[in-house]
Amino acid sequence: MIEEPILKKLRLLKSRPWCDPLSDVFGKLDDNQWPSISKLNSLLEEKYPRVVNSQGDRIKFVPQVTHPTSFEDSFEPRAFVKGEVLIRPENWHDLFNAIVWMTFPKTKAIINEQQYIALMNKINDKRSPRGDALTLFDEDGIIVFSRSVKLLNLIRNFQWKELFWGYRDVVKRDMCFVIFGHALYEKMLSPRVGITGKGVLITAPVCETNQNITIDNTASFYLKNPEKLTNGKAFCPIPILGIPSWHEDGNQEMFYNNQNYFRSGRNMFRPSKGQAG
Repeated sequence: MIEEPILKKLRLLKSRPWCDPLSDVFGKLDDNQWPSISKLNSLLEEKYPRVVNSQGDRIKFVPQVTHPTSFEDSFEPRAFVKGEVLIRPENWHDLFNAIVWMTFPKTKAIINEQQYIALMNKINDKRSPRGDALTLFDEDGIIVFSRSVKLLNLIRNFQWKELFWGYRDVVKRDMCFVIFGHALYEKMLSPRVGITGKGVLITAPVCETNQNITIDNTASFYLKNPEKLTNGKAFCPIPILGIPSWHEDGNQEMFYNNQNYFRSGRNMFRPSKGQAG
């Protein structure tokens, strides 16, 4: 029996701006019960039939009862080889992962393929910094779209107050922040000052029509490039609670004076080869 506080969180997600990309899937779920694996698979078959892995196998969600003991049955290999995505019962982390698969299938498939290759290389004693970076993005990634070089440079230079407060209205109009990482979605269930996303900056217009399809196509094309996200230093750390309307304290200028959260970081950040941007 699922406790009411958990169901309440499930209902509230539909009104959270940071959860907008997942609203199509959440809108098809029952507010009064935890989504079962059979329900998620029914959604795949009826509403999202094009969700496949990089080999073209249709994704299917399967229960994880015990911890996998073999390489073939572990999470990434199983998704890559069989198209089976493991889900633990009544687990927020895995639920968000399943919903991100349905929302951004092309991007998830590319990441899964690259993670599988990285794991194979690790078996052969070949460390993959890019595989590590893709794992970080899969867990805590956030994509920032904008055509404004000025706004993107404010992120690169860690000028958070100027960006989120000084250019607040412009940010709302000319920037789009999309959480990709399923662990980051989970953290936002109980947002605490300190939450930071692994940011990837993409120079592209803010999209509205068929937004998720455009985001998926753009992000998957970006990640196909082997010169992108070559290591864990490729990201722009983004204090996501400062994004306008994402946190109640963001309506007060004083909130952005917290330098323990809105840190100056690596001043004058410039993306080099393999870095986000």
